[in-house]
Amino acid sequence: MFTLKECTRKNLCIDCDNTQCYHAGQLIADCPKYYCDRKGILFEHCESCSFLKNYQEEMRKEYD
Repeated sequence: MFTLKECTRKNLCIDCDNTQCYHAGQLIADCPKYYCDRKGILFEHCESCSFLKNYQEEMRKEYD
């Protein structure tokens, strides 16, 4: 069973340590895009996404 709640933590999903959260530790969950716009083998390969890396940097600064 799943329970949906709004996350109020001030951190990224990739940095989250909440064992109750389905998205904790998942880089893909931090992407603000509704659909991945990368093509071919790069589709949803978040570890190599420069957009997501820049987004993470900005959000970590905001959360500090």
